[in-house]
Amino acid sequence: MSKEILSDLWNSIKTIKTKGSFTQNVSIVFSGNVLNFILQLVFSPIISRIFTPEAYGEYAYYNLIITNIIFFSSLSLSSVYVLPKFKLDFYALLKLVFIQAVVASIIALAIFLIADGWLFNFEGSVLAIPLILTMIMLEVLNGGFSSFNIREKRFKRNTTSSLITNFISRVSTILIGLFAFANGIGLLLGDFVRSISLLFTQTSSKTKLIFLKYFFKPNIRHLKQVFFENINVPKFIFPVQLLNKWAADLPLIAIGAFYSIETVGAYTFAVALLNIPGRLFESSLRPVFFQKANEVYLENPSNLPSLFLKTFRISFFGSLIPTTGLSLLAPIIFPFVFGDEWQVAGYIAMLLGIKYVIIAVLSPYTGFWRIMKREKQLFKLNTLSLVFRLAPLLLPLFDVGVYNFMILYAILSSFGTLVNLTDLIWVLLKKNTAIKLLIGIVFTFAVCFSVIVLIAYSYHLL
Repeated sequence: MSKEILSDLWNSIKTIKTKGSFTQNVSIVFSGNVLNFILQLVFSPIISRIFTPEAYGEYAYYNLIITNIIFFSSLSLSSVYVLPKFKLDFYALLKLVFIQAVVASIIALAIFLIADGWLFNFEGSVLAIPLILTMIMLEVLNGGFSSFNIREKRFKRNTTSSLITNFISRVSTILIGLFAFANGIGLLLGDFVRSISLLFTQTSSKTKLIFLKYFFKPNIRHLKQVFFENINVPKFIFPVQLLNKWAADLPLIAIGAFYSIETVGAYTFAVALLNIPGRLFESSLRPVFFQKANEVYLENPSNLPSLFLKTFRISFFGSLIPTTGLSLLAPIIFPFVFGDEWQVAGYIAMLLGIKYVIIAVLSPYTGFWRIMKREKQLFKLNTLSLVFRLAPLLLPLFDVGVYNFMILYAILSSFGTLVNLTDLIWVLLKKNTAIKLLIGIVFTFAVCFSVIVLIAYSYHLL
């Protein structure tokens, strides 16, 4: 396999100077993500010494509300922004999602008012409601305009905008923490600054004006037409993504309910850092790859397996090595770099490592089922994998310690993700190729996980 990986890598490098080529587009996005990663490395040790694990726990709850309102209101239509052939159909999808977000925000505001302070008991949380509602609108628009750039192959614009806004956001978060709010609200305000900056830098004024004109046109017939053309998305993709979201959100809620808000903060911080290596490949490869794979499928579907295999071999080891390395070294790195109060986060990062390796490997290819029109198959797979991913949530009921919970959660949820990866490989590749690839994947993961368990025992965590 190593010769094939090197061959694929060399062939890709040779096309890097070709304007608009797949490799060049991936390289542009990847270089931007590497710079974002460096920014995070520079600023995270400063931010972690201003904001405590408890502050990150508060922030996690605020973020949970924002992401869920956006998710439920979109009905997953935002996940297919790249697919329509015509720009007007894209604008229709964005308008639908935005209107649904407004309605969902009004409902959420009513709930907040009825709750009358019960929902948020944190210091300064009176600011949370207007911040949350405003950020929902901003994030919906920013997600739409980012997808517009992908449609137009303006990857450089997305990359540049992301760098600028991340720098502004992190500087703002530090200043807010030092001079105003060193709690969850301070972290939320940092995100708010990022959202505002992104809206101004991500797309041209012309693009925003075109959407604004379309938005205020009485085009109900077109909206209905586009909605029903994409009806399989809310019917099949939305339930799938709902299952995935529950699988991601419920552990956080369970940790808060059975352990402490500080543990929630440590878990959130650990997960954020574990996601970085995989996200370098995922966010670099997925937008370019999704656009390219859709193009290949429409023009010559028989080329889709070879496109998958060539990129998978490279992305597999590109995700595996740094994520595994970070998880193994986390108990040493976290207290040294971020401060002693983040030692627990280091242990959690190590125990969860294998789960995020597998997620990183699969993430760039999650759009394949949509491209191949296999939404119903994806729904069945996610329903099955959800059993594995949610089963550990029963463990705290039996007075399982936090570290035992983390390792069992990592094991079972990894099985769930492997179900999806196995099916995708089996559908796309020939039988012999699929078997060889799956044996290599399972063996590699087994070795990595064994090493993690041995080190965990050496720390007397299990």
